[in-house]
Amino acid sequence: MTNCTEMERWARENGSGSLRQAIECDMAWKAMALHERTAMELFTAGMWVQKSRLTTGPFLAEGDCRVTTELGWFRRTIIHRLKHHIHHKDAPFTVEARWFTLDVEGISKKGAGFIVSGLSIPWAPVGQILLVPLAFFDPETKSWGPTENPL
Repeated sequence: MTNCTEMERWARENGSGSLRQAIECDMAWKAMALHERTAMELFTAGMWVQKSRLTTGPFLAEGDCRVTTELGWFRRTIIHRLKHHIHHKDAPFTVEARWFTLDVEGISKKGAGFIVSGLSIPWAPVGQILLVPLAFFDPETKSWGPTENPL
């Protein structure tokens, strides 16, 4: 295990059995390790996305909407968690409640969630944004799908 990267050391010590087997079998494992580490150390729903694949804007709060309510509640919870359990540096971080359109492999998904930036974590991928989705919008039914606990 000489010349291991910090992420490989983490994956060997903390990763799932599938991740450790992928490393042993010399598979392409880094995306899997990033997914597992994000879920374990930050948010289970967190995903790192290329900035060029994401369009965001302010979430439009209208009436009595469960997505609006839960965006506010989970934002406070995420900020508390980051301040007290994860983010121990002096650098400021932000948690923005946003609508988003995510383009992945030619498929466009619309939803509401959080953009988390400014975290002092050395393993964060360069040029990517941490998106924490809360709910997706179904354009066919013109309604919100279920909200998911992003933590």
